[in-house]
Formats: sequence, structure tokens, C-alpha cells
Amino acid sequence: MAGFRFRIPDARGRPHVFFPDDPSRDGIRVERVDHETAYQAFLSAKYKEFSIFGQYSTRKKGWPTAPYDADYGDEDNYTVDRRAFVELAQTASPWEPLSVEGRLFFDLYKFMDLLEYREDGPWKDLGEDLWWGGELRSQVRLSRENHLTVGLEYLDHRVEDASFRIREGPNEKKYRFRVYAFYVEDVWNFFEKLQGVGGVRYDKNTLYDAQVSPRGGLLFFPWKDTTLKLLYSEAFRSPSIYERFFDDETYFAANPSLKPERIRSITCVLEQELLAGLTGSLTYYHNWLDDLILQVFNDEIERFQYQNVLDLESDGVQLALEGQTAWGLRGFANFSFQDSRVRSGGDEVANSPKFLANAGLSIPFWKRKLFGSVLLHFVDSRYTADPSEEVSDYLRADLTLYGDRIWRGLSASLSVYNLYDIRYEDPVAEETSLTRMLQDGRTFWLRLSYCF
Repeated sequence: MAGFRFRIPDARGRPHVFFPDDPSRDGIRVERVDHETAYQAFLSAKYKEFSIFGQYSTRKKGWPTAPYDADYGDEDNYTVDRRAFVELAQTASPWEPLSVEGRLFFDLYKFMDLLEYREDGPWKDLGEDLWWGGELRSQVRLSRENHLTVGLEYLDHRVEDASFRIREGPNEKKYRFRVYAFYVEDVWNFFEKLQGVGGVRYDKNTLYDAQVSPRGGLLFFPWKDTTLKLLYSEAFRSPSIYERFFDDETYFAANPSLKPERIRSITCVLEQELLAGLTGSLTYYHNWLDDLILQVFNDEIERFQYQNVLDLESDGVQLALEGQTAWGLRGFANFSFQDSRVRSGGDEVANSPKFLANAGLSIPFWKRKLFGSVLLHFVDSRYTADPSEEVSDYLRADLTLYGDRIWRGLSASLSVYNLYDIRYEDPVAEETSLTRMLQDGRTFWLRLSYCF
């Protein structure tokens, strides 16, 4: 299978960029600064139990907000992202109770940005992460009631970055780190209507202390079409190289003392088949988040910095429906409520909506090769980084027409995002004088793929 993807903007477009709420821009309209060009190509092939997958993508995006006091309205403010990777995978089953899966991958990510300054000349940031790794996983059926999974992972990263004024030349910094991981999971069928799952994962990043993440759950099947789940899990996220080490000696400061974020979660789920082809679920969860990493302004050094600044708790409830008819009509709807707060003091969290809702419908038109679908997204109002401001709620509609193998191996889709061209905003980070930003209006996407 191979594919290519590109973007076609709305004919009306957004020729002007205007930030009426930003006093530093003085309400000035600028042109040709919100440009974007993106390409993506991929290749997938499989022979018996061996498979290979590769992808290359590049994206150049204008930077209309001109952060860090760059020249506002200059079309040469932009960012470029490139990604290339290849993965090889092999599965084998030496004998019936045992299966083994292995994969080996190579990955490259590059980043560059350019910001124009009339007085001091352009500023450039460069970043590169080249890594390779592998995973070996084994699944074995110890008995009819007991299934065991064991796995090993390894990653080796080589990172380079630089942040400099072009006339002064680059100031490269290089880092290397490795990640070793081991995990095990056991599934027990205690009785016909009761199943238990337990596991643990050990991760050792050479930059941080080792992390141990347990998980477990009970699944109860009281009736034929009913499932009850009680789940507990722990997880973590290590700081990225950018969050921990990036230092341009002007606006950003490194923070080598950053620690990984951690989360503990309890989840209760009720799943019920309501009618033939229609399933409903009710979920409750409670999360504890420790050492959340945020970008803040450090008054002592007068620069931005990533810090472990928040411990949060959140409670949430979600109600969901999903169904499909025999002739291919598919639909879903879900509604969720979440209350997130700072553990000390109970303050509300920025950019955390209390209510979310989504609904979608996919309709087959011709021989189940041509489909039309509509998606609705509702997002409740949210506070910005300034707790005295909030962005309004919105309801957005997206429309897609998809053709599956309309000619030999060719598939195509045409999507219209923000169908009714509504005006809505999202909160933004603190590196600009803005607290919120207007999002894209009506946008068209065309995607083509060919399978051979």
C-alpha cells in the first residue's frame, strides 16, 4: 500500500491575520503569514509473517503570532517539521501455545524554525532526534484459564539541538540516552463469569530514575450481553529533551531537574448490548496526576522554563452509544463530564473543559464503496492561562466523502472541516502576549491512497 496526502485551503481562505485582543499588535492586519504546506508518503508491504512499514512527512507552517518579540507580519517567520521512519516486524509460532513477535525500527525527526528581527537579524532553532530500537514480545497459554504475556523493549536516542542568531553561528549541543523496559501481564479466567488481569512494567531511562507502573483489573459477566469492569493503572511521561535541555540564553532556560509526570487512575465501566448492533456504556474514572510539567515564566531568571508545578485530581463520567446495521449504517454518540482541579487549593485548571460531546454517522451509498459521514464536536468553555479570561464553547461540524478502491487500488476522501465556518478560539501557551487564538475556518482536505 502506498499513499500521498496534501492540503487544499478554502477558496475564501484567511488572507488576513488579525489579533484584536493583543495590545502589542495594535489591531494591525497582516497578510500571507498563516501559510502551510504539508506532504506525507508511506509504504506498507507484507509477506507471510514478515511486514515492513515506512513513512516520510514534511510540513512548513507560517508563524503568524511572531512569538518572543519577533517581527509581526513577516512571512519569513515559520517552522519546519520532518519525520522519516521504517519498521520491520516478524511473527512466529514455534508450537501452538506459544507465539513470538519481534520488531526493529529506525526513526528520524528534524525541526527548524526561523524568526525575523529587523534590528538584530534572524534567529534560528534546530533540533534532531535519531533513534533506533526494538521489541520482543512472547505470548503463551499456560492453561485453558491462564494466558501470559512477557516483553522487552530497547531504545537508543541521539539528539542534537541549537538555538542561535544566524550572524553569530550555531551553538550545537548533543545528548544521548537509552531506555530499557520489561513488562509482564497475566490473564486469568477464575470462573465462567469472572476474569482477572494483572501486570507490571519497568522502565529505565538513563536520564531519570527507574519507573514501575502496575496495572490490574476485574471483569465480571453477570449476563450474556453485560460486562462490568473495575480497573486500576499507573503510568508516567518522561520530560522531552526540549522540555529539559532547551536553552537559547534569551527567552528559554533549561531545567535539568525536571522529573517525569505520573498518573494513577481508577476506572469503573458498565457495558451493555441494548439492541442487536447497538451497545451502550457508562464509565466513571478518578485520576491523580503528580508533577505535571508546564511552561511558566521564571521571575528569578526572567525567562520561560518548564517546571513540575501542579498536582491535579479529576473526576469524570462518560456515557456512550455505538451501533451498526446489517446494511452498513454506522453511528456513535458520547457525552462526558470532567471536573479537574489543583490538589492544593482546589483551583480550576486552564484549558480543561467540563463538558465534551461527539456524534457521528456514516452512510454507505454505492456497493459499500462510497460512504458519506458527518461528525459533530462540542467543547465547553475553558479558562485561558489568565484565570480571569475564558474562551467560549462551540459546536463544530465536519463532513467527509470517502471512496474505497473506486478504481483498482485507488481510494480517495474529501473532507470539509468546520463546515459552517464558525468562529471559535482555543487557549494558547505563554510565549506570546496572546491568551487565546482564533482557529481555522472552513477547510478542505483531499487524500488519495493506492494499494497494490
